[in-house]
Amino acid sequence: MPIRGILLLLLALMGSFVLAQGTEVPGALQFTRTVNLPLSRAQVAALVNAAWENSFALDPGAKLGSVETQGPAFEGSARIAFRSEMVTGREQSAGNIHYRVSILAENGTCQVRVSNIRHTGSTSAKQGPIDIGILREQAPADFRLAGLSRSNAIALHNEARDLATARLQQLLGRFESTLRDRAAP
Repeated sequence: MPIRGILLLLLALMGSFVLAQGTEVPGALQFTRTVNLPLSRAQVAALVNAAWENSFALDPGAKLGSVETQGPAFEGSARIAFRSEMVTGREQSAGNIHYRVSILAENGTCQVRVSNIRHTGSTSAKQGPIDIGILREQAPADFRLAGLSRSNAIALHNEARDLATARLQQLLGRFESTLRDRAAP
């Protein structure tokens, strides 16, 4: 019977890997902003790196790369450090909130999308990490986390969501203001 246990573990790991690859989760937290600029596509693309450096690059682990599609496109990622103020004495809930940034430079606009916002718990915790997973606009009615009551699990999710929302809105604002400042004559 240990083979059955191993197979179940592999299925569980594969399921979380598929979700990590960007499968849309209903109600997943994401932010989109469109910045209108009086510039050509190439000029907008030239400003993206400066805007990134003044915003998302301020977070740990920030990386930005270009992806050539229909026009200049950029993919980036970073993380936000998280430690719960609500669930004290539980180092398992500490960890990072990872997110992905997609930027598309077009004639007269720059579209920025922050998605795949996911909490991962501290892997160095003695009792193992508490992973919230994909953050949602509202915690599902059946939301549970191992080792926490339902109300504490929802409160922990909401705390992580609120922190991510505040930080990402701030970074989006910095990104937009840098683009506008650099685009001004």
